[in-house]
Amino acid sequence: MGRPRRASNAVRCHWARWPVAGPLGGEATPEPDGFRVQGGRKLRGVPVSAAGDHRVAMAAGVLALSVPGVTVTGAEAVRKSYPRFFEDLAALTE
Repeated sequence: MGRPRRASNAVRCHWARWPVAGPLGGEATPEPDGFRVQGGRKLRGVPVSAAGDHRVAMAAGVLALSVPGVTVTGAEAVRKSYPRFFEDLAALTE
């Protein structure tokens, strides 16, 4: 297993406010310099709220590609940094 990647302060902050790992059936453990995501679990498809955060909306959108049933509410938050995100993501899956 490789060394965990460091997360920025913003990501750590939003991860704490975005308790999505548990409802999906995953596990994430906060660490002093980021968080560790436990792999090897089958995730459940549940609605995910972006909570107004463009980064969360994009992460959940990518997650939805591999976990059937994941839907993203508040996906319009991507307009802040990448307005065409979902169009470009769809083009990659064609």
